[in-house]
Amino acid sequence: MNIIYKSSKFETYSYYIIFPFLIIISLFFTYKIVSYGNINIFSIIMILIFSYVLISSTESILKLKYIEVGEDNILIRNNNQIIEYKNIVYVYNLINIKGNSLVLWYLDVNTNKLKVILMRPEKENPTNISYTNTLLGAGELQVTKFIKDKAIKSNQNYLNINNPRWFLFSISPTFKLF
Repeated sequence: MNIIYKSSKFETYSYYIIFPFLIIISLFFTYKIVSYGNINIFSIIMILIFSYVLISSTESILKLKYIEVGEDNILIRNNNQIIEYKNIVYVYNLINIKGNSLVLWYLDVNTNKLKVILMRPEKENPTNISYTNTLLGAGELQVTKFIKDKAIKSNQNYLNINNPRWFLFSISPTFKLF
């Protein structure tokens, strides 16, 4: 397989270290605030912030995969699964601090269920992706454009919508696409 795009090894594997650390910190501080017993407005705000970090970190570590994008298909290296472009339902950039994550929704042919993966691309600095451009959907990574074009050509049921998503609950199949 001729690899055109691939995940960043550094960012992918460093996230496997950072996210568990964030989960532990969030659980610890939430437990400490609740066990202290004095619940006020500040405590509630802090619990909400730590809950956000806990949920988004857990969601990300479960969906983050090391993938290689080729001309004919996508290979998930974590479990050597091949995704054909005809099975891709939706792909978009994830709105986050750096703006360079990719979320890919696909139909798993083995289970016939919708699955989601998160990718941190290599060799692409999204300098043209600003906060305003991302909100308006103007800033797309090259890998996102490539996968989207291949999926649109191969899958007539591809959701060709421009729906930028915020980080919290944005990559979970439990929370629908819209």
